[in-house]
Amino acid sequence: MAPIPKDQLQQMTRWRLLPQWRDLKIFDRLLVNEFESYPVRQQRIHQRLGVLLEFCQQSVPYYRELLSGRAIPTTAEQSLSLLSQLPVMDRATLQGCYSQLIAERLPPGEQLGSITHTSGSTGQPVKVLHTLNSLRFFSFLKQREYRWWGVDPMGSLAIVRGIEDLPLLDGEPLASGVSLPMQGWPLLSPFFETGSAMAMSDVTEPARIVDWLDDHHPSVLLGMAAVLECIALAARGRSLTINRVLSISQQLPLPMEQLIANNLSASVYENYGCNEIGLIASRCPVSHRFHVHVEHALVEILNDDDSPCAEGESGRLVVTALNNPAMPLLRYDTGDYARKVSGHCECGRTLPSFDQLFGRYRRLAHLPKSSWLYWDSVLRFLAERKSTDTEAVKQYQLHQKSEYHYVLKLVLGGTLSDEFTAALHQHWQAVDPLISASLEILTVDKIERTGKKVQDFISDLLPS
Repeated sequence: MAPIPKDQLQQMTRWRLLPQWRDLKIFDRLLVNEFESYPVRQQRIHQRLGVLLEFCQQSVPYYRELLSGRAIPTTAEQSLSLLSQLPVMDRATLQGCYSQLIAERLPPGEQLGSITHTSGSTGQPVKVLHTLNSLRFFSFLKQREYRWWGVDPMGSLAIVRGIEDLPLLDGEPLASGVSLPMQGWPLLSPFFETGSAMAMSDVTEPARIVDWLDDHHPSVLLGMAAVLECIALAARGRSLTINRVLSISQQLPLPMEQLIANNLSASVYENYGCNEIGLIASRCPVSHRFHVHVEHALVEILNDDDSPCAEGESGRLVVTALNNPAMPLLRYDTGDYARKVSGHCECGRTLPSFDQLFGRYRRLAHLPKSSWLYWDSVLRFLAERKSTDTEAVKQYQLHQKSEYHYVLKLVLGGTLSDEFTAALHQHWQAVDPLISASLEILTVDKIERTGKKVQDFISDLLPS
C-alpha cells in the first residue's frame, strides 16, 4: 500500500463522528482503500463480486436464468470474466424486467431501504429498489469526496436544487425565493458534526439567489451545473464568501467551470453518479480525472459492440452496483460517454479512473457533430470574454432550430453593445467557415424549462 498523504490524514481529523458512531470504521477504510495495491484491490473486488454473482444466481429471477449452470468464480479474473459475459442492461430492460430484478430474499444483515427514481430529463424515468446499506453509501462516499476537495464540514452549506429534491416547508413545497433552514448537512449530519445548511429552490431568479448568498455568507455552494452557471452570471462584480462550489447531476464543460470559478472566486468540483446506483466516481482535485468508488461500483468503458475500449478511447459508461442486493444491476448502461484512462495519478490514489465525461450519448448520437462545436463556442465566448457586456448576461440558452440555424436566447440585466454582438458573430463564424451556420440573438424575459433540469442547449433535431 502506498503511504497516505499527510494532507488527507489532516483532512480526516476535521470530520468528527457523532458519539453514537465513534466505532464506525467505514470512513477510515475508505481512506486506506484509496492507496491500496492493485493485487489487494483485485482480491477485494473478487470477494465482493463473487458473493454478489452467487446471490444473483440463487435469489434474483432475472439473473437466475442468465447464470444458470455457471460455476461461481474462485479468482478475481474469473469473476470479472463472468461479469463481462452478461448482457449490458439498458433502461428499457430495467423498466420491462423490474419485478424479475427484485430479489426474492435479502442476505443476512441487509434491510430494505427505499425506491429511487430518475428524473426522466434525458430519457424514460426508471425506479430502483435499494437496501438501507446501498442508500447509506451516498453518505459514506459523499464524505470521501468532500475530504478530497478540502471542504470544511463546520462551514455553512448553501443548496440550490429543484423543489422535488428539497424537504417540505410547513407541509408545502418550497416556494420561489424562500430560504429553508436545514438541520445540518444532508447525508452527513446523521454521522458527523457539521455546520449549518440552508436551501433555496432553483426556480428562484438568479439575482435573488445571489442576494441570499450575500446575506447568509455560506462557504460551500451545491447545485446543478447549469443553475450554478446562472448564479455565477448574476454574481459578476459581487464579493461572496463561497470558497467551494460542488456541481452535481449535470455535465460540467470546462468553459462553464471556468466561468463559475472566475465569477464566484471559488474552486469548482464535480462528481458522477445516478439515482439508479448512487455515487459512482468523484473528480480528482489534482488530475481532474474521475476516480471510481470501487467499494460501491465497477465501471466499464465499452464500444458499441460491447467490447472494452482501449486506453484513450471513448465509449459507453457501463456500471455494476456492488451494494444493492435488493435489486442488483449488473452492467447497467448509464447512457453516458466517457474516456478510458489508466496509469498513475498525480494524487497518489490507485483507484481506477476515467475522464472526459461527455454526457448523454442518447443526445449526442442524434445530432450533427457541428452542433456541439457551436454550443461549446458559446460557452467559451461567455467564459473568456471580459467586458461590461457579459456582465449584463444573466442566463442564456442555445436553441438549435435546424441543422444550420440557431437561436441564442438571452436574459439580460442591462444592454448589450453592438461591439459585443459583432464579436460574438465573429467568434461563431470561426467555428467552421465552410458550414456558415446562422445565429439569431433573441432577448427574452425568461428561459423556459423543458423538464426538471435547466438546459443551456436544446435542439429540435432530438427525438421526442
